[in-house]
Amino acid sequence: MPSRKLKTPHISDLSLEKITRIVLIVGIISVSGAIVYTLTSPKEDDILFFLLNEEQMLKDYPTNVTQGNKVIIHIFIQNLMHETKNFQIHIYRGYSDTYIDPEVSIISNPNVTSVNVQNIVLANEEQWISDPIEVEFTEIGDNQLIICELWIKNGEQWEYLPGYVLTLRIDVIPS
Repeated sequence: MPSRKLKTPHISDLSLEKITRIVLIVGIISVSGAIVYTLTSPKEDDILFFLLNEEQMLKDYPTNVTQGNKVIIHIFIQNLMHETKNFQIHIYRGYSDTYIDPEVSIISNPNVTSVNVQNIVLANEEQWISDPIEVEFTEIGDNQLIICELWIKNGEQWEYLPGYVLTLRIDVIPS
């Protein structure tokens, strides 16, 4: 009796090629869709607001100062609000018992002294670094503060921006 060869089921090379093409097409469409979504989705409004040291860096902040000497800082702001905005920075000197609630401005707190107020107009994506801001500490004590608040102009009114508060604690030692 002649032997018969049994055919074993397998995917033909043609079918494997079709599956590969379909997977590649689906992948290309998915990646293209993700790119289009990323480029066309609305961007959230934001403001970058940082305290910089004397060298305009985000590090090595002073922690001690001798009584009567000054701490020098800079402020950085970048407007990502998608339109030109007017900003105001309030800078205060506070003491170890100064309570800060980032949801409420410290402007009327009797335990702070106003050091500086600056007005800045920034176009969208424009950034600004302040000139050196000097804060003098005349009283000896630990945990004294430099406090920076950000305000924005809406119409004719200046509005405090909750959460945009920067602080730096300084120990003031005798001279």
